[in-house]
Amino acid sequence: GTRIDQTIPPNSGWSSRPTKRATVTSVGLLSRLRDGEAGAVLSAERDALLENLKSGVPPALRCAIWVTNVIRVTHTESTKEEIDEHGTLAKVRILEHGWNVALKSLFPDESDETDATMPHLGLGELNLSNLLLRDHAGEMIPPKGADALKRVLYAAHQSLGVDYCPLLPDLTTIMLTVMEESYAYATIREMLEDDKSWSHFLALSRVEHIAWCKTWTDLMYKLYPQTAEALHDIGVLTPNG
Repeated sequence: GTRIDQTIPPNSGWSSRPTKRATVTSVGLLSRLRDGEAGAVLSAERDALLENLKSGVPPALRCAIWVTNVIRVTHTESTKEEIDEHGTLAKVRILEHGWNVALKSLFPDESDETDATMPHLGLGELNLSNLLLRDHAGEMIPPKGADALKRVLYAAHQSLGVDYCPLLPDLTTIMLTVMEESYAYATIREMLEDDKSWSHFLALSRVEHIAWCKTWTDLMYKLYPQTAEALHDIGVLTPNG
């Protein structure tokens, strides 16, 4: 992997010292903005957060933002405080323990991990190879990152029962640039419904995947026709793209 810059710029408006208890911080507010529930905070504070978002979220906080937004959608019965808690240090040891338990069940012996192959989950061997060899800013994903990707995808396949999800390898690669394997695995787990047959976030069948791609293509042509033409020319607006 890529080393994450842990520095929070001074006077940036972002919390530089996460605590073990969820508080009304930029990360917590961001998880509420997506549902239009910022009425409980000062409008000036909300406007300041929106300005911060325009300049980009600091890398050190992106993991918390990913996790809390997923939790907010999948756990509608949880309170704001319980949701925000997932973006603080209080959850680190819990998620790491769960990940270690999953790894031990998947790879009881060291040789088991060596012998395991990375599942492509419907992406296809060629596209998976391109992801590993060329999609890291045009270069090969470093061995450490490729090993992490293999472990998370293997766990998603074997432990979470994901057999088909072409978007997951690319999505997992993106998540691993801002979070540890334990958080990537936990985030994917939360993205799946209890019965693992459907998801708010992921297409889990060939039919569903094509439907998602068709819907996105239609929206692009309707809202951004010039961009859609450019994407069509390079093959993005296809189920394989």
